[in-house]
Amino acid sequence: MAKQKKKYNIKDMAEFKKICVKEKEGPLSMYVTRKISLRITKHLVNTNVTPNHVTMFSTLLAIIAAVFYSFGSYEYVMIGLLFFFLAYMTDGIDGEIARFKHMRTKFGAYFDGVTDAIKDIVIFAGIAIGSFRMTGDPYIFLIGFFAISNVLMMNYVKAARPYKSDPDEKEFKISKKNHIGILPAVTMTIIFCSLINKAHFTLWFFAVVGIFVWLKQISTTYKKLKKDDVPF
Repeated sequence: MAKQKKKYNIKDMAEFKKICVKEKEGPLSMYVTRKISLRITKHLVNTNVTPNHVTMFSTLLAIIAAVFYSFGSYEYVMIGLLFFFLAYMTDGIDGEIARFKHMRTKFGAYFDGVTDAIKDIVIFAGIAIGSFRMTGDPYIFLIGFFAISNVLMMNYVKAARPYKSDPDEKEFKISKKNHIGILPAVTMTIIFCSLINKAHFTLWFFAVVGIFVWLKQISTTYKKLKKDDVPF
């Protein structure tokens, strides 16, 4: 006789959120996407959908978004922005399912990080192609290259630290309670720039500011390790 699948009857959303969501997160997640994602997760936990399934779906949405961004016109950028927002929102669902159903794995965390990098690359590439189509300026590809390089560098410097990162230590801090990591910073910048029909400003922002962010990351790591560092 087949083992009966466990059904979750979730009534207390506040308690459900406490289990599914990390203690501190950025304002976009806190005030917007979590209000949607938790309601979706509430139903998905009673299905065979796994966190890795959601991660792959989120990546697909980001690729679709990049295709629309690559057309360049404002109408297509708005469609791309919709898919991009959905990709960001579903990116939180995989973690919610993993925490609630105790399905967190090392590969899942690794896979999530890899796909985040893929999303950054395809979205920035889509914006660069779309901007070139609208302006004919080939230098936008160079700006896009530096933007992608800096975002990847920020992620690499953070991942390469020889210690577990403090969850309160974020790259873009707004206040004591509100802070932004790399992915939310990229997301909020893309959303704002897309809405004002200046999506290419995202590339300029990370091509310039990104350098200072990963240099600061290295400096922070150096200061933290300096006290107890020993020669190999």
